[in-house]
Amino acid sequence: MAGAPRSAAPRKDTSLLRLLLLALGSGVVAAIAVAAFKLLILGTEWLAVGWVGDGWGDLPPLMVLLVPAAGGLLVGIALMAGGVREEEPDHGVTEVIRAATMDLEEFPHREVPLKVSLAAVSLGTGASLGPEDPAVEIGGAAGEWLGRRQQLEHDSVRTLVASGAAGGISALLYTPLAGVLFSIEVFAVRVRSRAIVLVTASALVAWLGMRILLPRAQLDLRVPVGALELLPMRGLLFCLGLGILAGLVSVGQILLTYGIRRGFVRGVPVPGWLKPAIGGLLLGAVGLVLPQLLGTGYGTTESLVGGEMPAPALLAALLVGKMLLTAVSFGSGLLGGFFAPAFFIGTTLGALLAASAGGWLAPGVGPGTLALMGTAAALAGMVHAPLTAAATAAALSGSWGLAPHLLAATFASSWTARLILRSSLYTYPISDQDSAAHSSASDFRDQPDLV
Repeated sequence: MAGAPRSAAPRKDTSLLRLLLLALGSGVVAAIAVAAFKLLILGTEWLAVGWVGDGWGDLPPLMVLLVPAAGGLLVGIALMAGGVREEEPDHGVTEVIRAATMDLEEFPHREVPLKVSLAAVSLGTGASLGPEDPAVEIGGAAGEWLGRRQQLEHDSVRTLVASGAAGGISALLYTPLAGVLFSIEVFAVRVRSRAIVLVTASALVAWLGMRILLPRAQLDLRVPVGALELLPMRGLLFCLGLGILAGLVSVGQILLTYGIRRGFVRGVPVPGWLKPAIGGLLLGAVGLVLPQLLGTGYGTTESLVGGEMPAPALLAALLVGKMLLTAVSFGSGLLGGFFAPAFFIGTTLGALLAASAGGWLAPGVGPGTLALMGTAAALAGMVHAPLTAAATAAALSGSWGLAPHLLAATFASSWTARLILRSSLYTYPISDQDSAAHSSASDFRDQPDLV
């Protein structure tokens, strides 16, 4: 009822129609907030580098070195002023997963606006991360806020958190199917539960809202006309091999990311608010040599999928460098997500294999097609969501005819990664940190239905 105190008893009226209206509301809020988030990133990028040139490669060396450090300093000071304390390794999507599958009281709803704003600052000043995961936080927070405002029972609020998260990823990627599949694979929403109706509704309305607010997607993975060919059956072997290799790379990325994070939290003897600036300084130092590694890396990802083929040595340097800078960005306390780095790492891995063995394993197929396979495979291995990864790559490229090969690559990557390390980039902080390689603590598919 209007004006009821927050401590009032939760309502038991949780009809599907009532929840559907709230899920639609979470999707609308997610679309508006994600659109504002994207504009904030673009504005920060222009203030940081856009007024000088078209990208990091056009900046004077001193600016390349100092802009990420300045952004990190601003992030550190703002986090300290906002009361966000430095903690053990964690991630925003991890908090949303914990809320949607384990403990709703852990959801840091009051911190989300500050952290999302600082994610825009981090990305705009060169953090080697992405905007996708903050969008999940935005949507999850929208669902949590609406459920709390309506004083719904615990399980209904959890369902709205998962629905809002699906809306966030749908809005950011302009792909409602990816939002639905993300909620199934990452938030353990069961297809036969009524929660899937709410998740789908939120994803669709968020996608529609984003199409109205910002019609043009930020990432376009379309392979050039004439270069896209269906991989032959022999190409399935290439996709399976690429998937296995991407799974191994994904395990390395997970361990490296949280290893460096623990090193920053426990082993760097400076105040916590200064650590993001140190990370930014390291980013700038590497950016002097490889400016492609700064920021989301969408431009490089698009160019490789578009058929550009740099020298294998450069591709290898970009692959290793992105893995390191992603870990340093997250580990030092800069804010952002893991989708964009996974896209970059997978694309360079696919392009590298195309340059070395693509002509034999997949003759006549353009390197951009094989780079696209790597994009999906790396994402699947890092977040353990093969269907989401395949659908995202197919939607962003418009290459639905490649779905069988994308699925072969993503499932091979996901299962390879899970056989070695049960935890994903999102669930690693929830598992036992000291025995994560042998732990099964973070398999949320054993959780009960949300609603």
